[in-house]
This record gives sequence, structure tokens and C-alpha cells, in this order.
Amino acid sequence: MVLTSHLLTQTRSDVKDDLEIRFTHGSVGTAAPTGLASQTAVPAEAFRSEIDSFDKSVTDAITATLEISAAEANGNTLRGFGWFSTVTPNAGTALVVDSVTALNKTSDFAVVFDTTISIQVTET
Repeated sequence: MVLTSHLLTQTRSDVKDDLEIRFTHGSVGTAAPTGLASQTAVPAEAFRSEIDSFDKSVTDAITATLEISAAEANGNTLRGFGWFSTVTPNAGTALVVDSVTALNKTSDFAVVFDTTISIQVTET
């Protein structure tokens, strides 16, 4: 059996559409995530906000962007980041979590998190 290019393209498109619905909020915390697939939150969450942009224009990838302005999350040493499907702090479904190099957030600067996820659909 051979999967047609139409099916492969449609599957990638469906996955990207689903992720666009699910990636609603980004979060940062003062502790690093464990990196386990079962993780549900960024530890010691300090800030959560609605996604700033979601780009699915590339055929096999999506990019989500969250900007933390100079006025937000100040006084925290940020060590973790994640994408979630709800606005409720410390709740919802964690879709992506990762540790970041410790960053002492102050009002002197904004922080932008860009996450690109490649979507590979292949026959096996």
C-alpha cells in the first residue's frame, strides 16, 4: 500500500489545525520542568498569558510565539516555559514544556518565546 501525497498533506494540515486550537496560552515558571511527558504544568508558575501569534504557513511545521512585555513577570527568575490549552494558572493540559537558562526578569526588557514544532507524516 502507498499513501497518497493528498492524504499526507491533509493529515499534516489537520494536525496543524488541531494544534492551533489547542495552543492558547504560554506560561513561565521559576523552577525547571522535569521534561516528563506526563508533566501538567511549568513548576512554580509565575506568569501565564494568551498566545501572541501562531503560524502554520510552513508546510511541515507550526510556530507559536509568546511575548512577555517589560511590565510583566518582573522580579522572577524564569527557569521554565510551556504551552497550555487553558488560561487557568497551574491547570490545563500542558502541550510543550521546556527548561530555559535562568533569566532574572526585570522591567528593563521584554522576553519572546518562539516554539517551532516540525510535523512529519510518513508511511511505515
